[in-house]
Amino acid sequence: MKKAILELGGNINRLDTALEVAKQHPDALIIISTESDPKGCLDKLKAAGIPKDRFILDYKAWDTVTNFTETFPIIRDQEIGELYVVTDLFHIPRSQAICESVYFGKSVVTHYVAHGTDDHKETIWYDLIRSLVWRFTGYLIYDQKVKDQRMPSIHTDEIMAQKLLKDYEV
Repeated sequence: MKKAILELGGNINRLDTALEVAKQHPDALIIISTESDPKGCLDKLKAAGIPKDRFILDYKAWDTVTNFTETFPIIRDQEIGELYVVTDLFHIPRSQAICESVYFGKSVVTHYVAHGTDDHKETIWYDLIRSLVWRFTGYLIYDQKVKDQRMPSIHTDEIMAQKLLKDYEV
C-alpha cells in the first residue's frame, strides 16, 4: 500500500513533524500543501536528506478545505492507500472532518499527526459543509475576500519555490 504524508501549510514548524513521520516511513511521498517560506521549507527538506523526487510542493490551497480538495488528485493519481496528515493539535478535529468528507467512499486510511500541544477548539461545521459540497458536486464554496487576500502571497511563494527547486539537490 502506497503511503503519503500531507503537511498542511500555514506553520513551517509543522514540517519538522512531517519529517519525523518521513523517517518512520521512508517510502512515503511527502506532499506539502501551500507552505509559506519556500526557502525555509526547502532548507528543512535538504537538511533531512529528502531527495527532490520524494516530495511535492503544491501551492494551490488557500485554506484547510482547499488543502484537501487541491491535493485530492495527487492522492488519487499516486494511488495512495495510507495518508498521514500533519497539522497542529488544535487543527486536527477540523482537518479530520474535512479530510473524511473529501475522501468519503475512497479507500484511504488516514492518520492524524499532531504538531504541538495546543488544544484550542474551533467550529468545524462551515468547512465540513464546504468539503461535502465539493466532494459530491465538485463545486467549492469559499469566501472570495479570503482567497483574494491570501493568493497573492501564495503565488509569490510558489514562484520562489519553483526557482529554488531548480537548484535543489541533496
